Amino acid sequence: LLEKETLGKDEIAEIFAPLVRRPARPAWTGSARRTPSTRPPVLSPKELALTNGASIANGSATPPEIAPTDLTKDIAPSTEAIPEDRPES
Repeated sequence: LLEKETLGKDEIAEIFAPLVRRPARPAWTGSARRTPSTRPPVLSPKELALTNGASIANGSATPPEIAPTDLTKDIAPSTEAIPEDRPES
């Protein structure tokens, strides 16, 4: 392998042809009572931010950009009438 700078796919296949694949083994958990979980791994905070639409810049997660009109949408005053006859507390 060290005599050539690069090897083609056929040359690599020829070199590794004598190797035999071993049979698959069950997952080792360190205990006969413990079975491997079928649940996926928990996301890190950075991965969670990316799935929520954040962008990563300089190694830190930043929230997605929000347009200024979106900021006032939820805090606009209500136009519903306020009932006049409120019970006294």
